Amino acid sequence: MTAKLSSLPGANDPTQSARTESVPEFASVALRSLAAALGYRQFDQSARAFLAEVAGGLGCARVSLGFFEDGAIRVKAASQDVGDFRVELYRDIGDAMEEAIDQRRALQVPETGVGAPAIVLATQRLRSRLGGVVQIVPIRVKGEWIGAICCEWDGKTTITPIAQEPLTHIIDLAGPVLYLLYRDARPGSVQLRETLWRGLKRLGQEEGRWWRRGLLALLMLVMAGLMVPVQQSVSARAALEGAVERAVVAPIDGFIGLVKVRPGDPVKYGQVVIELAAQDLELEARRWEAELSQHESAYMAALARSERGDMMVSLSKAEEARTRLDLARRSLERMQIKAGIDGVVIDGDVTRLQGAPVARGDVLLTLAPANGYRVVLSVDESRIGRIRSGQMGELLLGAMPDRALPIQITRVTPMAQVIDGSNVYRVEATLEGAAPVLRPGLNGVAEIETGREPTLKAAWRWLSDQARMLWWRWGG
Repeated sequence: MTAKLSSLPGANDPTQSARTESVPEFASVALRSLAAALGYRQFDQSARAFLAEVAGGLGCARVSLGFFEDGAIRVKAASQDVGDFRVELYRDIGDAMEEAIDQRRALQVPETGVGAPAIVLATQRLRSRLGGVVQIVPIRVKGEWIGAICCEWDGKTTITPIAQEPLTHIIDLAGPVLYLLYRDARPGSVQLRETLWRGLKRLGQEEGRWWRRGLLALLMLVMAGLMVPVQQSVSARAALEGAVERAVVAPIDGFIGLVKVRPGDPVKYGQVVIELAAQDLELEARRWEAELSQHESAYMAALARSERGDMMVSLSKAEEARTRLDLARRSLERMQIKAGIDGVVIDGDVTRLQGAPVARGDVLLTLAPANGYRVVLSVDESRIGRIRSGQMGELLLGAMPDRALPIQITRVTPMAQVIDGSNVYRVEATLEGAAPVLRPGLNGVAEIETGREPTLKAAWRWLSDQARMLWWRWGG
């Protein structure tokens, strides 16, 4: 499909010479060049096909494509190889493209004389290479000037260059397509750098004033997090124990008879807390009393008959019965289990076990003094390295959530134990100052002060610790 001069925009311009009949109509060139650009998935192949189609359709000696990169125009593709003059030529082409983009308009040398005059110093320097006509059209995508296309005709061609307006239509049609392909083909580092560059440019504009304020506020927060120290702490589960604990055990084998105390009840030294069933021992004691009386009577009868042999046998049996009787009586005395200290029952609810058998040495109750306590913390293994003896903290018990009790670390046990599926270390602490009325066995949470340091430093340490643990768990 061909077109005459009268069918092209700008054909009536007196400075334009007549086009030959072999020059295609610009619409046909635009469609063929766009189809060539869309025929490839890679940017390099797509750009070369597009530029070659434009050069062939418009009779150009060379067509070049350039995009902004690192704040300057970089020539990314050309319709033909430029040989040994690549560096100097690409520099001249890039300067000419920047000249057009800076003025936000298409440039042509020689100028047509229509419209306002333009600055074409770099474009004229580029024209001196081929001696023909140079046309440069900027590429604009979403209101942003991102590159340009440069068309060059040499002085020997018989084809009159196309007017700027049709060429602009071709670029407006295919330019965004080429830019999308170019943007997707860039390395990740280049894309990140380009994004940062655009962001910095936007910050310097009026529309970026809120971004500037937000960035300043974020910078101030980061500086505060790096420079302002705050108190750091380690939290752990805590339980209240007696400073001294005394176990109440079964002195002999027997059966539980009467239980007089329960956990939480106060007890006094010597108070009977549990009575074992004594029926069997009482019967045994009566039996030995009867045998003792029988053997003593036999002894007296043998003594009266002067039968020395029977007398010695009866005396021996009487001594055995007396010993058995003393043992039964002492066992009866131990049927009453008494408290060994003044304190509180903190463990062992045996009221529901009346009549149940017990063996000698079984722990029935646990007693603790009512005025001496120690705090036991269960510190996770990931935080135990920050705990030291002498550190201060606060204890918040579930029974008194409105009052924090001061504590001081006294001992860190170097042995770990598993509680609820986690490795924890036992840490002991003492209550400081006057303590309210407490009971051993109370549970709560403790906060141990580990020193002052910037918040961001503490957060970075926590993140690094978690990352190392994950790396170790996954076999790193």
